[in-house]
Amino acid sequence: MKLDEIREQAEIDLRIDKGNLVQSSIDTPILVNKYFLILIDEARILKILNNKQAEVYKELYDYYLHLAPPEAYIERPFNRKILKSDVEMYIGSDSKYTDIVNKIETQRYKVKYLEEIIKQFNNRTFTVKNIIAEKQFNNGGY
Repeated sequence: MKLDEIREQAEIDLRIDKGNLVQSSIDTPILVNKYFLILIDEARILKILNNKQAEVYKELYDYYLHLAPPEAYIERPFNRKILKSDVEMYIGSDSKYTDIVNKIETQRYKVKYLEEIIKQFNNRTFTVKNIIAEKQFNNGGY
């Protein structure tokens, strides 16, 4: 699921209908469940990407130290000898590695955003109580 899609759904779902506070309160567990399921899916994707990052790192590590199979150098020649201490720099600037790092960072933002949405839903009952208290106060209930 794309971050924009999550944001659009959250904008709708996080709204509290001040005219129907009871229904907003009743809907909260259902909405929390919805976002937990999305969070689980996105966290799984993050785990897969982290595993892929490790694979890409190992592949590039072998590549830059000339430990990769010979066919790797046919597809993508690398005729330099580099120091073992410089391998990290080469890997960090390799587009194959930076692509996966960027995907992981985007996925982390999604997971963090979903966690924050769930926190908002968990605080929803307090918000509903505050709205009720404000209505009572404005109507002379205190």
